[in-house]
Amino acid sequence: MKRNLCLWFPNWPIQHVLVQQPELANRFLLLTETIRGRELVRFCCEKAWSVGVRSTMPLSEARSYCPSTPGLVVRPLAQIPHREGLEQLAIWCERYSPCVGFEDEDPPQCLLMDVTGLGPVFSGEQSLAEAIVQELSNQGFRVRVAIGDTTGMAWAAARFLTDPHPTVVLPIGQTEDLLPLPIEGLRLQSSHSERLRKLGIKTIGQVLELERSALKVRFKTELLRCLEHFTGERRELITPCRPEPVFLVRQQLEFGITDFLAVQQLGHSLLRRLVEQLQTRHLGTSLLECRLLTEDKNRQTIAIPLREASSEFRHLEELLR
Repeated sequence: MKRNLCLWFPNWPIQHVLVQQPELANRFLLLTETIRGRELVRFCCEKAWSVGVRSTMPLSEARSYCPSTPGLVVRPLAQIPHREGLEQLAIWCERYSPCVGFEDEDPPQCLLMDVTGLGPVFSGEQSLAEAIVQELSNQGFRVRVAIGDTTGMAWAAARFLTDPHPTVVLPIGQTEDLLPLPIEGLRLQSSHSERLRKLGIKTIGQVLELERSALKVRFKTELLRCLEHFTGERRELITPCRPEPVFLVRQQLEFGITDFLAVQQLGHSLLRRLVEQLQTRHLGTSLLECRLLTEDKNRQTIAIPLREASSEFRHLEELLR
């Protein structure tokens, strides 16, 4: 059984600024974005939140909530190297797992880790989670950690089950604690969450009880993808934050071949070797290339970008056809 860990840094861009500049801890800190010519609050510190500032609020309105003392600090989100800071933490987290990646959000606030089989190395998964929290807390970060059978389960638990305790380890094969959680725990598009709530569907458990065929008609495939990532019916690979390695398999022939079946068999053989390399490292490919060098030295390249990283032989084989 695979085990996945979600490491959540609540309000990450704000945390990043405050760790870098602790002297701003007593100030009202706002990070803004300009959308359609309007400067809006995207993130705010707890001090600003406590006086009524909210995300998406116009900056002009937010200013009215913040007293002049101890002062207001406003910075464009685009000028904050929050992604680079999270990437540095991802590399730091490789001491706990060889596979650490970002969540698929903009901006990301979670790191995802494959911790399959690593529990015994750290005297159990609970000890692993607590060690991560302790180490990062010592560095000045506020974090929440959850471990579950799937990335989706770990993400939902980290977001909605780690209050007041900063760590949650879900037992293998059990989802009962996740069923009462809000539907946002499925990582749905906001429009899908709004539609479900209008239908009276508010929890993950309620969504799981619905007929998949009905969901597909109303929400197309996006909601089903999120649901299947949560349950584990669809494999969700973690793309490591480090520069993606290039896996290469090749075969040089003594004589050129033109028979289609022979070319196809050679392609199958090379693809299987490539898939073995990926699967042994628990990785997937986001770009598949097939390069053919003809006898007259002309190079033919077929490049296939993937919407989701994959290491499934049948899936990759179909793309190459």
